Amino acid sequence: SHAMDTMRMESGFLHWGHDISPEENQYEAGLNFAISYKKETNFIGKESLLKIKDQKSNRRFIMLSLKDSKPGSPLLLHEEPIYLEDKIIGRTTSGNYSFNYKKNLSFGYVSSVHSNEELLNIDPNELVEIIGQIFNYEHSVFYYGGKTQENSKNLILASHSIPEQLTELPKEKEYEFKSTDNNVYFVDYDMVQADIMILAKGDVYDPKITPMARLFNEFYGGGLSSIIFQEIRESKGLAYSAFASYTAPSKKENPHYLRAFVGTQADKLEESLFEMINILNNMPEAEKQFELAKQGIVSKIESERLIKTRVFWDYLDAKDRGLDYDIRKDVYETVKNATLADMVSFFNDYIKSDKYTIAVMGNKKDIDLKVLAKYGEVVELDSDKLFPY
Repeated sequence: SHAMDTMRMESGFLHWGHDISPEENQYEAGLNFAISYKKETNFIGKESLLKIKDQKSNRRFIMLSLKDSKPGSPLLLHEEPIYLEDKIIGRTTSGNYSFNYKKNLSFGYVSSVHSNEELLNIDPNELVEIIGQIFNYEHSVFYYGGKTQENSKNLILASHSIPEQLTELPKEKEYEFKSTDNNVYFVDYDMVQADIMILAKGDVYDPKITPMARLFNEFYGGGLSSIIFQEIRESKGLAYSAFASYTAPSKKENPHYLRAFVGTQADKLEESLFEMINILNNMPEAEKQFELAKQGIVSKIESERLIKTRVFWDYLDAKDRGLDYDIRKDVYETVKNATLADMVSFFNDYIKSDKYTIAVMGNKKDIDLKVLAKYGEVVELDSDKLFPY
């Protein structure tokens, strides 16, 4: 598969799912040579392509190669940042070593505001140096297998060389978790639908509410039978996608958040927003769906096995949350005996709110900003800053 992937990159062929997807168009991907408007017959997407035909794209597809590189050094796959001086201007979508050209090849998208001259002046050796220094920093090695601790240690050290003194990791950047006091943010983006995200900040992480939070997520937004899906999408036909969840932070010092999403048509924004906030404040007491949610969680835990890398990652997650045991034990016991009255109590204590931050992304010409203003002061964000590449 690596040989085939290298050959297609050497030929300049793009990979569906990595290099091109529904998120890109032919002009951004450099595939406009494959479009013909001379044909009399219509084709799917023609009308949309004609609208953007003469517009300047925000980003463009490029092919890169690294100098002085060896097979697997550095190992380029995808999602590596592309730097112009000290600023990220894009990310790679594919990467592999070409034995034909004897160098690493990489595809990616970069912001269109940068000229070819600026891109050509990027020193690829800087990226190689950064990647080559990764194992000089403090890090962990996880081994899963049948060898003893001493044997596995010798096995790892035989092929994993590290300096005598590891460099301390840079201090993690801290972000402020802002309160959600009826703030409304809007981003003008060229799209047909409107995406709505609703957030409500909760208290600092509390493991005691994890079981009921997980039950709420399954009951309200866990699948085709969930309340959100049935009420917003199936019953009222207001969304192509919708969910709600009470999230648990990854660290014990961070807060919980209620997070709800609606993807809808722009002309249904007002009704969709109203109905979502309404259902977040008025819980339907659906006994059948509640029991299905309980059964779903209990059955999953009974059949679930933590093996291989899951052991390591679940251990780290628990450690970051200040736990020294498997929280699934609490979830199993609590959910198995939970009643609908318990869910009503949890809903009233943690879900109902009159203070939200609402974020909406859509085409400004199709969005009625007066509707959004009913929920708070509308702040329009710069899409170029949010999507710089």
